Amino acid sequence: MGFKKRMVGMIVVLEELAVQSFGYHRYLPLGKPHVIAENLDRWGADEITVLCIDRSRKDLGPNLPLLKSVAEMVSTPIAYGGGIRNLDDALQAIHAGADRLVIDELFHSRPDEVLKIAEVLGTQAVILSLPVTLDRGDLLHYRYSTGNLNLFHSHDEKFSKMESFSEIFLIDFRNEGNRNSFDETLLDHFSTEQSIIAFGGISEPEQMKRIFERPQVSAVACGNFLSYGEHRLQGLKENLSESLLRKPVYKTHFS
Repeated sequence: MGFKKRMVGMIVVLEELAVQSFGYHRYLPLGKPHVIAENLDRWGADEITVLCIDRSRKDLGPNLPLLKSVAEMVSTPIAYGGGIRNLDDALQAIHAGADRLVIDELFHSRPDEVLKIAEVLGTQAVILSLPVTLDRGDLLHYRYSTGNLNLFHSHDEKFSKMESFSEIFLIDFRNEGNRNSFDETLLDHFSTEQSIIAFGGISEPEQMKRIFERPQVSAVACGNFLSYGEHRLQGLKENLSESLLRKPVYKTHFS
């Protein structure tokens, strides 16, 4: 039997540094991304997601040197997002060490290009990043490139069919960085046939257990909350063993 749920370690990168992000508008430096990735790998994350949040806005393309530095340090699968503008960028990111790609701006500006990427790499290699919030019951999408909020219809055909991506990286962007604050009602807007990675203000075992029990949730992602203690990730996994997570891994390495 395959494991139904995954614990994803999240690294948000701004100007070459890993940062703690608060609602996409306030940031605290955490350190070098490859060092944090090495810790997540050693602690037993099922996947590591690296999001370079300033690349698309500046039209810089993917941060290949940073991605390579992370890939060289870990054996855990890597999902990379940031600056992917076309198929060529996607292929370069894969060659630099990414196992999968997180797409945000490109899905909204050039959806045909995302479909092309999925046709070449397979939909399993593509994750749609979706920063959202709720306002009076309406689901709003935050477009990081412009800073605008727009009404989002999660049941639109081009989105609900999931023809160009396999999972949705659902970000509660307003609660991102705050403990135990993920708005679980966001999940009510998505069908059980969709596959969601939940992120943004998720920090506590009981909270994670409720989210994991949602049939559409395939993974939970945590950022700096995993760095509060060396065994934080293992402790969360032990508390969530009934959710069919991969068993905790305790790696050691010697210099």
